[in-house]
Amino acid sequence: MRKVYITGLGFISSIGNDLLAVSESLRELRHGMVQYPPFQKPDVPVKVAAPIRDFQTDTTDQEDWIFPARYNIRRETLRGMAPHGIYPAREAEADAWLSIAVADDEQWQAFTQLVPNEPWAQLSRYAHSAGRLDDARALDEALAAWSVTHARDSLVTTLREIGIAASPVLSVEEQWCDAHFVARAIKHRVSIPIYGEEDLFCAPWRFADFAPRITRCGPGTGEHNDYVFGELLGMPTDEIRELKEAGVIA
Repeated sequence: MRKVYITGLGFISSIGNDLLAVSESLRELRHGMVQYPPFQKPDVPVKVAAPIRDFQTDTTDQEDWIFPARYNIRRETLRGMAPHGIYPAREAEADAWLSIAVADDEQWQAFTQLVPNEPWAQLSRYAHSAGRLDDARALDEALAAWSVTHARDSLVTTLREIGIAASPVLSVEEQWCDAHFVARAIKHRVSIPIYGEEDLFCAPWRFADFAPRITRCGPGTGEHNDYVFGELLGMPTDEIRELKEAGVIA
């Protein structure tokens, strides 16, 4: 039986940091979007984001992120595989990436057969996971410099053939036709005014008694003005009408 490695699923998210919180958010359709302080600048057009709660992740280097005390886990525990990450690939006209996860020393030895001329792959300290984890950043950089010289899909195929978990990072267009997306039935057809029918992606989560569905398209311009301004904000009908006539709202 082939091994399957889930390399991108967890409960550290903008809608909760544990099973109960995430489940409740999904069932109640609560989002994690907030006004994000680092974006409140004149030169940043988007002012909202979905940050991970209770984490300080304002820098682009994850080594500088600050975790809550309960998540201050030793690196070798938090990151049990090395190399393990997203790495660049060579493509003629596209920004191409793939995921690679070397799970153990046996897989590392298989990987080194692909790169016999790379000095870093032959280092004795990398023969064991502890050595690779201790030097994970340098290993990631070396692997990225190697992977970027290979075509994404052919490299994914080669890695899978020797038992290493690898997957392409798909564009939206590629996801549309991907067999895994089709198998999870996350395409839902909705009717959009003017445009007609269109397939949209829904969330891939599945529970024993619940699965998300898209039952309608997004709102039209001003479709919910009466509800938002009238019912939620309590504005009088006459004032709402005046705003519409003045072109302030749709």
